Amino acid sequence: MLLRSRALEYVLATLIVAALVVAQLLIWPIIHPSPFLLLTLAVFLASRHGRWGPGLWATALAMLAVDFVFLPDRVGLDLDVRDLLTIGMFAGVGVTTTWFNVARQHELARRWRDRDRAKLLAEAGNVVASSLDYEATLQQVAEMAVPRFADGCAVQLVEPNGELRTVAAYHSDPATLEGAPEVARTGKSELATRGDQLMVPLAVRGATLGVVTFVIAEPDRRYAAPDVAFAEDLAHRAALAIDNARLHARTQAAVALRDEFLIVASHELNTPLATLQILVDSLEAALLDSDVPAAHKLATAQRQLARLVDLVGNLLDVSRLSSGRVTLERDSVDLAVLACSVCARFADQARAAGCELRCVPGGEVVGRWDRNRIDQALSSLVANAIKYGASRPIDVTVGERDGVACLVVRDRGIGIAKADLGRIFRRFERAVSSQNYGGLGLGLFIANEIIEAHGGTIDVTSEPDRGSEFTVLLPTGITARRRLASAQPPARSLQS
Repeated sequence: MLLRSRALEYVLATLIVAALVVAQLLIWPIIHPSPFLLLTLAVFLASRHGRWGPGLWATALAMLAVDFVFLPDRVGLDLDVRDLLTIGMFAGVGVTTTWFNVARQHELARRWRDRDRAKLLAEAGNVVASSLDYEATLQQVAEMAVPRFADGCAVQLVEPNGELRTVAAYHSDPATLEGAPEVARTGKSELATRGDQLMVPLAVRGATLGVVTFVIAEPDRRYAAPDVAFAEDLAHRAALAIDNARLHARTQAAVALRDEFLIVASHELNTPLATLQILVDSLEAALLDSDVPAAHKLATAQRQLARLVDLVGNLLDVSRLSSGRVTLERDSVDLAVLACSVCARFADQARAAGCELRCVPGGEVVGRWDRNRIDQALSSLVANAIKYGASRPIDVTVGERDGVACLVVRDRGIGIAKADLGRIFRRFERAVSSQNYGGLGLGLFIANEIIEAHGGTIDVTSEPDRGSEFTVLLPTGITARRRLASAQPPARSLQS
């Protein structure tokens, strides 16, 4: 195919010269004695694709045509000095014209190549950033390089035993794309002697992850130094895909290990706590009538023990919520009754904090929810209101509208700054100083996750020194759940 294309270029050059010789013969009486006028144009047209061969061929044909056609008073190649100078000058013009076309085409080709390669690097960067499946990403990068930079491309990664494993290839015969192990060992690019094969390392952060091999099958194309720099840049982007995927995998493994640790630690802590709970209960029952001071101390220990159990439970819930290993056990629940029950349980704590805790049920509000989880979420909201209520009244109201249960916890305490409203539902986030207020910053996070898992929402409005109002919306049926989901899709962390 290549030889045929080259032959056609010479045939075309011959036809151009012949056509312009005929044209010049037709206008010869007008342009005489300028035998090279149109033939110079023939040389220009023949060499317009930037190849030396057709241009020089057209120059030679034009010189012969002038000698045999436009210098009829000469016999053969019997030329005088003037004719020789004229033909010699034309030869110079022909060579210069061909050189100009060759240089112009090379410059145009270089500009087009640079633009295309910049576009290729940008596309490779987008592919790398779009997925963490690095083997699929490497296959895409290999396919993008063909035929814009190579006729074949393969990506090989270094295995723990030092051998190279092919993870991506795009070529009719992938076996011919084997990379050089020394490139992986030295981290230096290698260009084949014939220039038809280029191997560059997959290097990132000082480590060589593998080798990318590019091959050229066309005999008129060869790699050079500028190609090495581009190949290394493309390989670096491919290496970033591998590095990012491996870092993400390690991060996920670390997160899983952390969650597993929290679960184990929680269970390990719960074992002695359960024993201690039993012992304290027994001692409190035995001393309640005989030793009032001891009973008071045990009551204090009981409260601290309950607080410790809550903290451990919160840690366990965080790990479960993060891994999605909590299942909702739905049952028919009256939210108004449950809210009043929670308020009764926190009544002593509210009095100790100087807060009047009032529950205002608006009638029966029944839905299918997980009773224990909803209790946990409401307890977090009430405990939060008591903690930051500044010894002022707290109202808990419950109602229903259009199949959606609405529970509002309103305090009149220190409030929340507008800049902090968007982050108080994140894990370990706090809108106040930990030196002034205790806790791990998990209560609102857990409450939000539980409510969203039920298809509901939590919203908060607040101003500093004017208190906060937390509004919980829970669907009582499937229709209401779909309506709430379309308004604000919940981030499901639990399984229904």
